[in-house]
Amino acid sequence: MKKKAVVLLFTFIFTILMPLSALGSTSGKDLFLKNMQVQTEKQVKVTYDKPISGEITVDLTASGDMLTEVLGIKGGQADIIYDIDVNEEKAFIKVSASIEGTADKDFYLDCYIDGDTMIIPVDCLETLCQINPMEMPEEGIEYVYIKLEDFSFAELQAAVDQSKQQELGLEMVNTIFAAFPDKCFSTRGTTAIMNIDKLSLISFLKKFQDQEFVDSFAEQLTALNPEMYNKDEFAEGMLLPDDVSIITLFKDLHIHKCRTEIGLSRSLLDYDISFNNDETDVNVKIKSSSKIKSEATLSESAIDVCVTNSEVGSDQSVQVQLNSESYVSEDTMNCKGKLDVSTTIAGEIIKFNTNFKLEQSCVDKFSVEFPVLTEGNSIDAETLKPEVPDYEFENQITVNIDDDDYIWFDNAPFIEEDRILVPARELGFYLDYDVTWNPPANIVMTTEDHKISMNVGEKQYTINGTNKDMDSAFVIRDGVGYVPIRFVVEELGYEISYDAEYMEVYMSSQPIEE
Repeated sequence: MKKKAVVLLFTFIFTILMPLSALGSTSGKDLFLKNMQVQTEKQVKVTYDKPISGEITVDLTASGDMLTEVLGIKGGQADIIYDIDVNEEKAFIKVSASIEGTADKDFYLDCYIDGDTMIIPVDCLETLCQINPMEMPEEGIEYVYIKLEDFSFAELQAAVDQSKQQELGLEMVNTIFAAFPDKCFSTRGTTAIMNIDKLSLISFLKKFQDQEFVDSFAEQLTALNPEMYNKDEFAEGMLLPDDVSIITLFKDLHIHKCRTEIGLSRSLLDYDISFNNDETDVNVKIKSSSKIKSEATLSESAIDVCVTNSEVGSDQSVQVQLNSESYVSEDTMNCKGKLDVSTTIAGEIIKFNTNFKLEQSCVDKFSVEFPVLTEGNSIDAETLKPEVPDYEFENQITVNIDDDDYIWFDNAPFIEEDRILVPARELGFYLDYDVTWNPPANIVMTTEDHKISMNVGEKQYTINGTNKDMDSAFVIRDGVGYVPIRFVVEELGYEISYDAEYMEVYMSSQPIEE
């Protein structure tokens, strides 16, 4: 329940308060709400009644042995050039990228989108094959085309229609800030200021335990983004049980600074919030400012989020830092920034550092010459996909490791005497231990710290030379050796549970919560 409340709190901070830096800031609360209205009217409304042309450049560097070994990536650069005419339902995208890693790779791709059809020249197909393997077409074929399911330019245009989004968004934001206590608001000339402390926030959150208020807000949120939010589900999720106290839920929340300024043509956010208890440390800092003129919006933002697992013996953490600058007018959009991510997993520090730049402008006409598809010069990508072996996984026991990876066995596991037995060699492959067969009836499973020995048909086994008993034996079936999975993985340090309804074994390297 505590985690649910914290997630909801920070969701409000990021999804509701953050956009105010782009919206902008009379007396107290009335002036605050009035200035939001004024800034919304001043804010540039980007329209797509003309074609747009843009370029995105990205430069990525990464470090960490684990990252390099698993993904084979040390860095990379990408340049994406695009021309889009929403009204004519056409788009052209050109991608060039290089990835530095264990095996350096270069990518290039020209992509045409005509309505619901994506067209790729055959000379770009090798790049696509690295993403989605397929056969090369026969000689004489110039283009491969792909039908885009559930895609339409009309829906894209509706999604970026800012006039409707701003109107609905402003109505919802008014509802939010009207719920804060009057004491949070003050004025400085024509600028409205809101300072939120812990008691004010708790008073605000209590509003979300009022059914009428929650229903009203949920209806506005659903109208703003019906694809993401469901009114009834959101309303139900916000209401806490009667025996749960908001004060108790947020006793570990600390608001060091939570200041919002909104003037007639400028806005400022300055937040410093943390949540610290015995399990988790969350620290969030946001500094964002915007200047809005009749013809353009200038914004600068700095976001610093750090999440650390505080449990004894844990060294897991993640820190995200984002700095960006943007300029938006009716005909131009420019944005540049830097994103740094640092995470610690199993004692190893992994880092991503990304620089990005976006330049976009409206153009007078769409001048890309689109290819004409015929039966002789093109082929459907679906016909080039390689045949995938028809594995029968339905009604087969599967093994899930730490909610992250699944083991799919070529030789199906089975249940015997209420015990699940799995192929020893296949399990060993996934868990990285060696399996040795010693005729006529012995199997040895070895890791760096464990050596398990079992004999066919015997319920006694040895672990590092010590004899132990289990209530199921190692068996041979159709030439394949099967071991009782519970005894093996528990000896290797995992906890294990079984969901009979979904026929899923769950292995966890951490204690399983009941």
